[in-house]
Amino acid sequence: MNIDDENNQAAQEQPTKSLTTLQRIIGIFSSPQSTFADAIARPNWVFPFILLILITSLSAQLMVPAIIADYRSSERFEKMYDGMVEKGQITQEQADRFKETGYKNVQNFAAAGAGFSIALVSFITAAVLLFVGNIIFSGKAKYAQLLGIYCWGGLVALLGVLVRVPLSLAKMSTKVYFSPAAFFPDSAEKTALFRIAAALDVFTIWRVILLAIGFAALYRFTMGKSLAIIGTMYAIMVAVSLLIPGFF
Repeated sequence: MNIDDENNQAAQEQPTKSLTTLQRIIGIFSSPQSTFADAIARPNWVFPFILLILITSLSAQLMVPAIIADYRSSERFEKMYDGMVEKGQITQEQADRFKETGYKNVQNFAAAGAGFSIALVSFITAAVLLFVGNIIFSGKAKYAQLLGIYCWGGLVALLGVLVRVPLSLAKMSTKVYFSPAAFFPDSAEKTALFRIAAALDVFTIWRVILLAIGFAALYRFTMGKSLAIIGTMYAIMVAVSLLIPGFF
């Protein structure tokens, strides 16, 4: 029996009893296969979904000073209004007022915007996974199961958020990377190579692997096949982000 077969067999094992919420939280990090098996047998996406929104929103609010610092140092944001002043379209006082309004909007809507984004991405991603699994690969999963897999696997992303917040505040910038992008100079930030390197974030790759484990458990795929499917989907997303910077 090869590794993929062993993984597939383990993924198909159904839990003998329901795991508690705390056991699922711990299990995502210690035994994801059995945790996802429980999440599939007894779908419950509400708790991790709410947790994702709450922690992400709180973290975004805490990082407002770093976000605003990035805005102030952004050539695009500053030069947009400075260029309008040079063309005589607005006065310097108006430009300064517009800038401050923008900073206040960041402060007022950072948490709400982050929470809304997480909710929207969760629902859309689960729908895409359902389409791939049920339509392309003729599976019979339920939307709640895929939403649960995505949200429970998202707990590792929260770990990344909790690590990133203090580092961002200490650096006073959101440009904190847990990927090869950390070794690039600031001047390379707009290059395709930099964005590819940034996509190799440790917590993101970890989440992709967890998603593949859950996908394999749900559709009875080998781990190799599931990882190829989820990895390809992530690669497509990265490719789109290269063509449309900032889209994701």
